[in-house]
Parts: sequence; C-alpha cells; structure tokens
Amino acid sequence: MKLPLGSNLPLEGRVPLKQFELSISGNLWKLFAAPNQDELLSIAEDFELFPFGLLLWESSLGLATRLAENQILVSGKRVLEIGTGVGFAGIVARKLGANVRQTDHLPDAL
Repeated sequence: MKLPLGSNLPLEGRVPLKQFELSISGNLWKLFAAPNQDELLSIAEDFELFPFGLLLWESSLGLATRLAENQILVSGKRVLEIGTGVGFAGIVARKLGANVRQTDHLPDAL
C-alpha cells in the first residue's frame, strides 16, 4: 500500500507503507506505517517536513504496552498524544476508554 502525500510536502511520488501486526495484552492490532526511516530518508528532500508521523516508533510500542498492562493510567481520562509516529499509543489509549486527541506536525500523518 502507498499513501499519497499532500502537495505541500516536498516528497516525490508516494510513501510506501507496510502492514504491521502487533499483539499487545491479548489484542491483535493491524496498522500501516513506513517500513523504516531509511525508506523515508530516500525520498524526503526537506528535513523540516520529514514525515516522522508515518513511522512506528519503538517508544510508541513500549508506551502502548505499558498502557494496556495498566489501563487505569488512561481509562476515563483525557489524553494528549504529541507526535508519536503513527499514533499507536493513542489508538490503544482510546481502546482502553480514554478521550484522546492526537497531533502531528504534518496533516498527512494524521
């Protein structure tokens, strides 16, 4: 799968995406993300507009796992997710009952 990027981004063509399957606390999650940062570096012309929001960051996986293991941290609470790649931690928090607002520098990542 490829994700088209907005015309305001200095990226040639499209960004290739890979489907990831993740198992966290007994739940299977499927999401699309760039396979790695090298893939994005090869097409990004401007580091300021680098699409970090298309990556599945290890820190996001760690945070999502922690939240799933300790649901009381987010259940019924308001959560602001600021730039965590494809937003996996925010998606898990929402599944656990949080009211989540996700953000990213680039609209295409959202």
